Amino acid sequence: TLMDDRVIAAGDYPPIEVVFIDGRRLERHVQFAKGAPQNPLSDKELADKVAALIDPVLGASRRSEIVATIARLDELDDVRILTRLLTSSDAGKVA
Repeated sequence: TLMDDRVIAAGDYPPIEVVFIDGRRLERHVQFAKGAPQNPLSDKELADKVAALIDPVLGASRRSEIVATIARLDELDDVRILTRLLTSSDAGKVA
């Protein structure tokens, strides 16, 4: 059953509440969601997330190029080097 959201202040994270068929309720509140500045991802978690999001679209090889390019972003003469890597060669094609 969906219920109306609770009113929370801007920037707050809402608690999650699960109501079971037998009427039991469990509620959990996490002060800062994983990935928030106050609760950052570890390097491994970030690398895993990047791989999970990029690999299905652009492939692992392209992801490696993107990560390496971002690591030297301040040395790039032209940011289009990065934007080309971020664009799928299949963009706009209809399957």
